[in-house]
Amino acid sequence: MRRRVARSLRGSLKPLTGETAAQVLLLLVGVFVILLSLNALDDAQALRDHGVRAEARIVAVHDGAKPSTSFVTLVFQGPKGEVRADVGNFKFSPEPKVGQRPTVVYDPRDPAGNVADIRMGPEMALPLVGIIAGVVAVCVAVLAFFGFIRLPSKGRRYRNTPRRRPSSPRG
Repeated sequence: MRRRVARSLRGSLKPLTGETAAQVLLLLVGVFVILLSLNALDDAQALRDHGVRAEARIVAVHDGAKPSTSFVTLVFQGPKGEVRADVGNFKFSPEPKVGQRPTVVYDPRDPAGNVADIRMGPEMALPLVGIIAGVVAVCVAVLAFFGFIRLPSKGRRYRNTPRRRPSSPRG
């Protein structure tokens, strides 16, 4: 029985080539991006639906080389006492200063991990873009695997690509 199954599978499986490996990698990256984006969207929806407002105090400002690496450390009163949180979703215009008291919104289920500046609100757009990009990557990988489209590969010529003629030596 095992030999019959192995023989029937032998003809249907593609050998692992560079192109197939690229397709599998694109599929895995697409699925990974979708999962991360769904998690971020879940956090944003939790803030939107169940978020609690609190007055916080800035205890540290971490100004990174890029705006995406800048964050502040806040202390605020949560459901079970004082909460200390690093917040990247914070408005940096005007520049925050230690000691300021901004209003934040936090998720009561995860007060230290899911906090946003009330002026910024929950980040909904970026997770949606991530989900769309992940779906596109998965679709391209599946279509390429089944031969509906071809991923570009180095050194391979396509049928419709004209070949360059070698130049003739002039004497």
